[in-house]
Amino acid sequence: MAKVFVSGPHRDRRDVRLLTEQGFEVVSGPGVEESPRHRFTPQEWRRYLSDADAMLVASRDRLRGEDLRDAPRLRAVVKASIGVDRIDLAGATEAGVLVVNSPSRENYIGVAEAVVGLMLAHSKRMFAVEQTLRGGGWKTRTSRGDLLAGTTLGLVGFGRIGSTVAHRLSTWDMEILASDPYRDRAEAAEQGVQLLPLEELLSRADVVSLHVVLNDETRRMIGREQLALMKPRGMLINTSRGGVVDEPALVDALEDGRLSRAALDVFEVEPLPMDSPLRRFPPERVILTPHTIANTHASGEAGLRMAVESVTAVLAGEVPEHVLNRDAVPAWRARFPAPA
Repeated sequence: MAKVFVSGPHRDRRDVRLLTEQGFEVVSGPGVEESPRHRFTPQEWRRYLSDADAMLVASRDRLRGEDLRDAPRLRAVVKASIGVDRIDLAGATEAGVLVVNSPSRENYIGVAEAVVGLMLAHSKRMFAVEQTLRGGGWKTRTSRGDLLAGTTLGLVGFGRIGSTVAHRLSTWDMEILASDPYRDRAEAAEQGVQLLPLEELLSRADVVSLHVVLNDETRRMIGREQLALMKPRGMLINTSRGGVVDEPALVDALEDGRLSRAALDVFEVEPLPMDSPLRRFPPERVILTPHTIANTHASGEAGLRMAVESVTAVLAGEVPEHVLNRDAVPAWRARFPAPA
């Protein structure tokens, strides 16, 4: 019987249940809700992975290439969501282990909806006016918000999520810009989106929303120089990965008044430390959410369903659809020849 290691089972253990129903033996690590800060030691990885055939990894977990060296039976590391920046792709490729994510439609729609919600919360000053009302006050001239129609949205990254945001806002009378070196200008234009260099986008946009994966190319791509290009009354939204933004530079820009507002669902260190200077800003200037704003019941179920399908495929000798390190397939095939 094939063995699957679930590194961070959900409290209701639906992930374990679904895998068990497929006929797999399932071994579980500490639950994600009960132990959100758990960090596996090399010894723990060795113990859990020494006889595992596949692994369902949690978002909190950091997996290095050396952690896979003592996993002779491991075929794949599978994630029930999109981001895999905590997994050493090069190390997995060297070990002949496939890394698979689960980019469900529900996931990127959830992110897109969250971006729209954050834009509205800031532009309509929802936190400030709500606090005024709860404090016994009523509307004043300072209660007035901003109209999004007639403004410019800049999308940094124009993949599944960025293009879904653009689609959602295509009838809002906003100019929509995007910066993505891997997308075709004509293809973007078909969606009514103008593709521009990053610097020009930052200088023109009233709202900048980040939608890139975290890698060596994008790490701290929004730093002091880039923030200085943004409009003083601009808004920065980050629902991608915290490492994309230079947080100290962002704090300085907010404190100096060079940037008006930010909305952050992701951070360089997660959970966000209690002494983080980002916590000093009131919510009408900086909205902070715990890497969960795009999570929905639908996206969770869809992602888990895709992950279980990927585990089932890989243990049947098939290459799953959403393999991220395709270069590993030849070594993987050599380790696990396809059944006759």
